[in-house]
Amino acid sequence: MEADLVLTGVDGGKILLDTKNKGFPDDGTPAREDLYQMYAYGTAGEDAYAGIILLYSTTGPYFQGSSLRHGDLRLHTRSFDPTIIYDPASKRVDRDAVVKGLNEALSFAE
Repeated sequence: MEADLVLTGVDGGKILLDTKNKGFPDDGTPAREDLYQMYAYGTAGEDAYAGIILLYSTTGPYFQGSSLRHGDLRLHTRSFDPTIIYDPASKRVDRDAVVKGLNEALSFAE
């Protein structure tokens, strides 16, 4: 298993970020297979994560999804609009937009 992204804080705490290129379910509940995958990430390896975030792509308004706990494992669902990170004028990724968008998505993760 290989995570999409692992963020490490200055205190050494780690957050696992798994991106989902599919819409967030209408009922607000992540797909069962996504939850199983996150549980496996959180329990199968040597690393302990401060949180695991399912980051769903969306082209609508930002949403903060659910937060679940299972023992010490914390799972959060959030959204990110990938269309905001492309600058059509320069035809490049707008790094400031990436940082801003991810900051919004991750600022609710505790």
